[in-house]
Amino acid sequence: MGHHDHPGDAGDFGDTGDLGGAERGFELIRPEDFLRPDPVPSDARRMGLDRNTEEGAMLTFASSLNPAKGSHRLVAWVLLLVMLIPVLLGVVSELRLL
Repeated sequence: MGHHDHPGDAGDFGDTGDLGGAERGFELIRPEDFLRPDPVPSDARRMGLDRNTEEGAMLTFASSLNPAKGSHRLVAWVLLLVMLIPVLLGVVSELRLL
């Protein structure tokens, strides 16, 4: 008998041809099983944004804020200010040049 004749032998761990575990009585866990569903809207996904891109990560973070919590509202205002300050500084510098 070879070392692959009995299921469960130590030689089964080196066999990479069969990665499905359903026939062995257990189910493989994928990394995606631990992640929450991607809250990025379908429009943003069509543009190529997901939680792994900079803009998609910001969108995911902002969409995870709960408006019922005061601390989340504060974070939302801070994010809004962080986004608007460079725009306002650019407008002010353009108006000074006129």
